[in-house]
Amino acid sequence: MRQRKPLLLQLAMIGMLTLLLAATASAQHVLVIFPHYFGANTYLYLDDYENFGWDVTTAGLTATVANCPWTGQFHASPMTVDLLLSDISDITEYDAVIITTASSYYGDPMTDLMGDQHTLDLLADAHDVNIPIAAYCSGVRVLAAAGVINGVTVSGNDDYLNEYINAGAYFAGEGVPPVLDHFIITGTRSMYYHLQNAEKIADAIELASIVDREDDQ
Repeated sequence: MRQRKPLLLQLAMIGMLTLLLAATASAQHVLVIFPHYFGANTYLYLDDYENFGWDVTTAGLTATVANCPWTGQFHASPMTVDLLLSDISDITEYDAVIITTASSYYGDPMTDLMGDQHTLDLLADAHDVNIPIAAYCSGVRVLAAAGVINGVTVSGNDDYLNEYINAGAYFAGEGVPPVLDHFIITGTRSMYYHLQNAEKIADAIELASIVDREDDQ
């Protein structure tokens, strides 16, 4: 008859496993890029990333990035970022790159990032070494401008469908659950799917680590 482990030993093993999982989660270092006039859900995403135990570095084209005026009803405020995008030279310091949302109700969203060649080059560099990249709604425009969605299935705001298609992407539609393809995570309805979005990023980080281990063998 198989004997049960003493309760204290079981609890100790569970505690060690919990610490191991927490250490693994906290090892993930993600770069979150803020466009001008970032959207109302951004702080919700940052809470998700904190709950996943990720080490988050925020970056923007300017030291302080304005929130969309519409987000005032949610008590959102401008974001003072950790780094300027222009100061980032080695994207391999990060396990994932995330472009947070910008409101489509205010101006022409994401054109600031789309017009910055250094940002587009960083995304291309990340794509070349299988670092997962996530973007939602109008943020998928930046991926199209960076040339990283050729042959990739994406979801996004269908107002910019021609930009995705011209960049070689396949369109899964708007309002569908988040899509992960070729280490690219895209989607819409980012409040409704906020947790699934973070889970997709976590899946992509793990997949990338497996690919890296296989390449090293």
